[in-house]
Amino acid sequence: PLGIKNQTGVHAIQIPAGGWDWKTIVAFETAVAESNALAANMAYAMRPSLRGTLKTTEKAAGTAKYLWDGDQVNGYPGVVSTQLETDAMLHGDFSQALVGMWGALDLTVDKSTKAASGGTVLRVFQDADVAIRHGAAFAYGKKV
Repeated sequence: PLGIKNQTGVHAIQIPAGGWDWKTIVAFETAVAESNALAANMAYAMRPSLRGTLKTTEKAAGTAKYLWDGDQVNGYPGVVSTQLETDAMLHGDFSQALVGMWGALDLTVDKSTKAASGGTVLRVFQDADVAIRHGAAFAYGKKV
């Protein structure tokens, strides 16, 4: 699957050499808003390691206000998943993402791989893909 970031129309946000800052976080929201795609159910998604970075990065020096505040980033829910790349962030209206699955769930029981220990290995496959209704409803950036 292409996922969301590789779909046509998704905004690419440049992350400055100095790393994550308030201006960059707001740029994600701004890009989506400029495309008239801002919605009530927007969210920021990132890896747990980036959440840790944002929890310790101040919006402005000496304010004790951090980029990750509670469970929010820039006033929107912040969610974490290890399915994203390291130092990458995705912001958007996730109701615009579609996950399609087709065919039967392919389940194979492998009794030989772990036969010596009496174990069983299950191999499970599902055909799936991701599409988005409106690419401009998302912004993606990755620190290089």
